[in-house]
Amino acid sequence: MPPIKRKTWDHNAMIQAVDVVRRNEMGYLRAAKRFGVPKGTLERYVKKDVRAEDLVQVRMGRRPALPIDLEAELESYCKEMDRRFYGLRLQDIKYMAFQLAIKNNLRHPFSVTKASAGKKWLRGFLRRHPTLSIRTPEAVSAARVKGFNPVAVVNFFSPFVLNPVPRLHKNNSSSKKTGAASIITGSPYKNSLVESLNKKQEKENKKTQKKRSNKKPQTRKRKDLKKKNVTEVSSSSEDDDIPELADSSGDEYDAECPFCNGNFSQDTRGEKWAKCQVCFRWAHEDCGEVASDSFLCSLCLDM
Repeated sequence: MPPIKRKTWDHNAMIQAVDVVRRNEMGYLRAAKRFGVPKGTLERYVKKDVRAEDLVQVRMGRRPALPIDLEAELESYCKEMDRRFYGLRLQDIKYMAFQLAIKNNLRHPFSVTKASAGKKWLRGFLRRHPTLSIRTPEAVSAARVKGFNPVAVVNFFSPFVLNPVPRLHKNNSSSKKTGAASIITGSPYKNSLVESLNKKQEKENKKTQKKRSNKKPQTRKRKDLKKKNVTEVSSSSEDDDIPELADSSGDEYDAECPFCNGNFSQDTRGEKWAKCQVCFRWAHEDCGEVASDSFLCSLCLDM
């Protein structure tokens, strides 16, 4: 024969039927037909001096060793210890179940020699309370436990929830270091600029002297090559005396003084020229009032 399914009726209907019969509003047969519950079960529940809600929640089969209220208290204790970061082991729960049974003078099937409940009781306890589960513990430091509180968690996560961290885009176009902002015409910046330009000029002079000292005269067999070298050397020496221009194109050299607007090609008096270290423009030494080797024109100083 297939197993008979028990307690398939509606629990709320059974509670209402028990209350109606206990108030003498209906009899057993009428209440059973009215609410659709078995008459024998209704009669048995009415005769017991227990609330209808507790009678409906009684499970079929063997009764647990601990009553419902003690198991609920043990469940809340396990949850409280977990909130305090001190989770209980399965053996600890079995020990506490044995101690509860002894202190409350309850009849129990637990082992007296081991002073703990059995595996079957533990499986039934976890099945009756599905909010409890078995987890593998992890080591947590005392400082982390102390700092893990609602206030610290809210302070840590709320700024990122309200204002997400912006993503920074790296600019690989230039790897030069940026300097601090300052006034160009100020004396501290001017002095530092002049010093850096002088150091740069000294380094360039040293490099040119080393190159000239390390150069060896190259002897060539053909006379034509010697003539070409002589002409190239003479032309380069002549070009050194001619000022280099930022706005010159090709082989045409024609500098213009920003003060008197005179061109270098039209200079017939042999006046000396000087190049500004900032804008790299040429000017007459008399017009620019050049006093030292590092020349800065008044146009750059007024910027």
